[in-house]
Amino acid sequence: MTKRATSLRRRIVTAFLATVAVTCLLFGSFGFVIAYAVEDSLFEDTLRDEIAFQQAHWERNQTFSRPARDYLALYRTPQQFPSDLRVPFARAPRQREYFGTEGRYYHVARFNLPRGDGPAFAVAEVSRHLVVRPIRGEILRFLGAWSLAILAIAGGIGYWLAARATAPLTRLAAALEGSRHGEIPHVAAADFPNNEIGILARSLEQAFDRIRAFVERESAFTRDVSHELRTPLAVIRSSAELVEARDELAPPAKLPMRRIATAARDMERTIDLLLALAREERAEGTQERVELLPLVEAALLDASDRFDGGNHQVEIAIPADASVIANRTGLSLILVNLIGNSFRHAREGRLSIALNKSRLSIVDDGPGIANDIVAAAGEAFTKGDDSAGYGLGLGIVRRLCERDAVTFGIETSGADGTAVNLDFPAPAKNIESSRR
Repeated sequence: MTKRATSLRRRIVTAFLATVAVTCLLFGSFGFVIAYAVEDSLFEDTLRDEIAFQQAHWERNQTFSRPARDYLALYRTPQQFPSDLRVPFARAPRQREYFGTEGRYYHVARFNLPRGDGPAFAVAEVSRHLVVRPIRGEILRFLGAWSLAILAIAGGIGYWLAARATAPLTRLAAALEGSRHGEIPHVAAADFPNNEIGILARSLEQAFDRIRAFVERESAFTRDVSHELRTPLAVIRSSAELVEARDELAPPAKLPMRRIATAARDMERTIDLLLALAREERAEGTQERVELLPLVEAALLDASDRFDGGNHQVEIAIPADASVIANRTGLSLILVNLIGNSFRHAREGRLSIALNKSRLSIVDDGPGIANDIVAAAGEAFTKGDDSAGYGLGLGIVRRLCERDAVTFGIETSGADGTAVNLDFPAPAKNIESSRR
C-alpha cells in the first residue's frame, strides 16, 4: 500500500468522522434547545392561563384572586418584586426570563387590567419546578456517551467505505510505484473498475504504451548511430591523422587535414555525449565514488591535443586522493567538454581547476559570457551579440549534470572570464569507493 493511498484513505475517514461529530454536536444542541423551549412553553402557558383568570376576576371584584399555583405571584408595580428580581428587571424590562440569587429563576409577564386600571405583572419563580436544568449534566453525559458510540460505529463504516473506494486507486498507485528505477510502469486497465479510476488507468496505459514504443524506437536509433556513425568517423579521423603525418604532404594542406581530424574527434565526442543521454545510463548503482584528479588530467591532455596546447597557465588545486560521487562516464564527458571549452574560447591566459569540499570550479580569464545570456548559456545553440555560440555541447553538459544529480552553475563578469561550478551530491550509504 502506498503512502498516497493511505493518506487519501485517512482523509476520507477523517472527513467522515468530522461530519458525524458535527452532526452529533448539532443534534445534541438542537435537543437542548428543544427541551428548554418545551419547558419554557409550559411555564408561559401557565402564566397566560393565570393572567386570563385574574383579568376576569378583577373585572368582577376589582381585586386579584389567590394564584392557582404556589410558585405564581401577582404584582401591580416592579417595586413590589422580590429583591433579586428588581435589579435585573430594571436593567432589561423587555425580557421575560431572569436569573435570581440562590438558584432562583423567574418568568415575568406584563398584562393590563380591565376598565383601564393600569398594568400588572404575573411572576412565576420556577426553580423548584425546572426539569431540564437539574439533569443537564446527566443529559450531557448521555449525549457524550452515545456520540462516542456513534463515532466508533461511523469510524468502522467510514474505514470500510474508504478502503473499498480507494482500493482500485491503491492498486494503481502500487503499480506505478512498484516499477524499478528507469522502467516504464505497466498498467492493465482491465484490472480496474469502469469509473473515473478506470478512465485514468486506461489513459495511463495508452500513454505508457506510446512512451514504451518511443523508447524502443530511440534505443534502436542509438544502436544504429553507434554503429553507423562512430566507425566512419574513426576511419576519417585516423586517415586524416595518417595523411597529416606523412612528410610528402604539402604544407598548405596540413592545416585543413588537421582541421578534418579535429572535427572528426569533436563529432565522435558529441556522439558520445548524445548517446550517454539517450541510453539513460543513470540506472541504480551507476553512481560511485570516483577519483577526480585522473579524470581532470585526462581531460586536460585531450584538450591540449585538440587545440595544440594553446598558451595556457593551468593551475590544478585538487588533492591526489580527492574523490566525488558521480557517474564515471558522465563525469568524464562533462570534464572533457568544459575544459575543452576553456581551451577553445580562451586561447591564452590562466585556467584554474580547484576542488573545495564538494564543489569543483573551472575558471578561465577568457572573453567570458555576456551577462544577458548567462542564464541561457546551457541551452542549445544560445548565441551572444557577437555571434559566439555556447552551443550544443554546453546544453548537453547541463542535461548530463541534471541526470547525474550534479548542480551546474555559471558565473561570469562578461569580460573577465568564466567560472563553471559543479556541486556533487553527498555520498549515499550504498555507494562504495571505486579506485581505478
